[in-house]
Amino acid sequence: MSREPKLYCGEKKHVGGKMVRVCIEVVGGVVKKLMVTGDFFIEPEELCEQIESMLKNIEVRGDLEKAEKLLINRVIELKARFYGVSEDDFIEALSRAFSKAFSSG
Repeated sequence: MSREPKLYCGEKKHVGGKMVRVCIEVVGGVVKKLMVTGDFFIEPEELCEQIESMLKNIEVRGDLEKAEKLLINRVIELKARFYGVSEDDFIEALSRAFSKAFSSG
């Protein structure tokens, strides 16, 4: 297994033209970092940091459905408010990034 960092990104463009991109950095089959970018706002602002801390050290060789469900439930639990994109757009971008990582893991 390669110890070189690999970056997997998923993005989703909202109907109004705004976009969210989620990238995860994987080293040796383990998630080390999550980066969320785009032209939107999210409240609570700490949401991305909380998701990042949940993701650290998750192996990408496991059960994709279980990992996605955990993350989706966390976004819903936090009652996040999105401006410029929807909760579904955020979840779709996150799922796309994870799908790429799991399929190569």
